Amino acid sequence: MKHKLLLVALLLTLTSCGSSIPSISNSVSTSPDSTNIENSVSDPSNSNETSNIPTSNESSEEVSKETPSVTPSVTPPSISNSQSTPNELKELSIEQIRSLGKALNDNEVGDLVRFKATYLRTVTMSRSNEDLMYFADENSYIYLRVAYANYTGYLANRYTNQEYIVTANVAKVDGVIELAFNKDIGAKESVVNCGENVSTTVNFENVSEVKDSIISMVSDFESIQLNKKKSGSGKIVTFTGQLIATDREDANKKAVFSDGTGVISVIADEKKFVGAEDIGNYYRIIGIMNIEVTSPAILHLSSTFIKDEVEIDVSNAKIVEPDFLKAKYIIGDKYYSPSIREYLSLYKTTGYIVDNSKYNRDNYYLGIAKENKGSLISDSSSSSIKSVSGLFLMNHYNISERSFSYSPLYDYYISDSQIELYFTIHQFYSQDHGWKVFPIEAIVDSLN
Repeated sequence: MKHKLLLVALLLTLTSCGSSIPSISNSVSTSPDSTNIENSVSDPSNSNETSNIPTSNESSEEVSKETPSVTPSVTPPSISNSQSTPNELKELSIEQIRSLGKALNDNEVGDLVRFKATYLRTVTMSRSNEDLMYFADENSYIYLRVAYANYTGYLANRYTNQEYIVTANVAKVDGVIELAFNKDIGAKESVVNCGENVSTTVNFENVSEVKDSIISMVSDFESIQLNKKKSGSGKIVTFTGQLIATDREDANKKAVFSDGTGVISVIADEKKFVGAEDIGNYYRIIGIMNIEVTSPAILHLSSTFIKDEVEIDVSNAKIVEPDFLKAKYIIGDKYYSPSIREYLSLYKTTGYIVDNSKYNRDNYYLGIAKENKGSLISDSSSSSIKSVSGLFLMNHYNISERSFSYSPLYDYYISDSQIELYFTIHQFYSQDHGWKVFPIEAIVDSLN
């Protein structure tokens, strides 16, 4: 018995930072799915207005990890016939691991690999019951795909911006080189913390791709491989933009940036990185390109203040009616959404601030409609109404009268004034069959 205990202790010691890993089974945890990933969705009744890529539109806020989808996202990779597990694994760089992955066939899992890198953050594919753990070293990055059942607990509680020794199988899924979680190793031996005092290896200047404009990201977003839930993750990018809106309802963890060419939402992980008081300021943002239920966003990794508040540039705003998205919706497995370019555009509309009085509650559920006293109510039981003829306003949905009284939109609502409003598309809100948009509260003009 004592010999068995000593052997277990030795195996645990070998898995610490800088040590070799003993021989391990090659069995890999993958997500089975016999259906190929759809790259496009078209509405036969509205094909000219429907994008090839059908952002969080049945809201990511509405989808909880507590009730994960049972529909996996990717075709099961096959195990490489040449795969072998050496008695000891040599520590590789991420670039070396990527080179190994290039030799794999598509949807194939290769050899067990080991590397040291900085843990950046996890991308939650909540509707697909998966998590993507992003790691980066001095020159490259890669993500570890983990089923939620393996991620919850130990892996979910790893600290970001710390060094880890990662052991997993290199894989190629739909042309993308990634890592497959090896369930025989287990979570605790797959991602081993090197300690708080170990300096990080990530170098964002080498790892991220600098974008000269927001609108130049359109093609990169369109190239992201999406699963059946229209979600996917991509490269790390750097861009500069002006803060034009924040989501106060969610502790300012979501923010919208513009550079005059386009707009993009940036989403923080655990805490805010900017506040409403910072609107107008310019920042340099580093983050992961991500699409959640068709909605593109940058998942925040790092940000740097550039310069103080200046006037917001709205010269490229597209003029639309409040009902311009009435033919777009995301309900069940129907994805009739704006294109990536439409998501990354700034808009200007004319209308009236109205209350979605369906709820008959003390709080307000506000939006903008074409007609004064117009309705944002949809009869969800009617299959003929997929999307309401109006827009729900972020920071103004389920808002108390006291909070609403501080909004620049309050007086226009009380006076029934027709206004001009600038906004960006956020996501489809399936509960009320309508699109939530970010109003640019710093620029509101009355037409009365």
